[in-house]
Amino acid sequence: MERMHDIQTCLRSIRHSFNPRHGPLPGGVERDPEPRRIGYLPVVIVTEPWWVFPALVDAPMCDRIIEHGLSLDQESARLRASNEVDKRKTSIAWVREDWVYEAVESYVYKANKDAGWNFEIERMQSLQFGVYTDGGKYDWHFDMTGRTYDERDAVSPAFHGLLRKVSFSLQLSAPSDYEGGALELELGLPSDANRVEQPDPSRERGTLIVFPSFVPHRVTPVTTGTRYSLVGWVCGKPWR
Repeated sequence: MERMHDIQTCLRSIRHSFNPRHGPLPGGVERDPEPRRIGYLPVVIVTEPWWVFPALVDAPMCDRIIEHGLSLDQESARLRASNEVDKRKTSIAWVREDWVYEAVESYVYKANKDAGWNFEIERMQSLQFGVYTDGGKYDWHFDMTGRTYDERDAVSPAFHGLLRKVSFSLQLSAPSDYEGGALELELGLPSDANRVEQPDPSRERGTLIVFPSFVPHRVTPVTTGTRYSLVGWVCGKPWR
């Protein structure tokens, strides 16, 4: 049911050292005892760059989440970097209802275990309902920054000292509802010919895609229709 790969994942913009957990990975792949660097690029080996639960959420629940998301105050998604205003075109709303968390939360923690990441994670952030239409997109980015949250960030103090480690995206729309809008992950080195992949079946309605927050990813422009999604992040203490 879940998609499996052996792949080398590059962290392209993280400036702090990442020290992977010691010990063997599934399949006999060995972890590096210390992070390797190519210039500023720490490199870690993961055997599963994503974990997929196809059609996890049924259509009525997807409809309910969409209806709820559209009832909330919408805002244009903003980026911290002022010189990247064209990088993202999405309207979003913040979702905090327990019934929405209950639809996905346990599966995100399950993916962390089943994929063999076993990251130390402890707290899920508010969920983000997204609407992509009329050229809506989100270019290449990481969900994890090179520092932990602190008083400079618009987050609850409960997240201070933590950083994002696991990301996820729930496909709320039916594939026939839109064209474009593909979730793509960038795997491998910049010189690799086939470094961009789409988790399969990423477009099936109700599918939950979970991946490490250090994996570069994007949503390609929507050309027709509307794509609805629910994304979120689970945080934990700094890498050791």
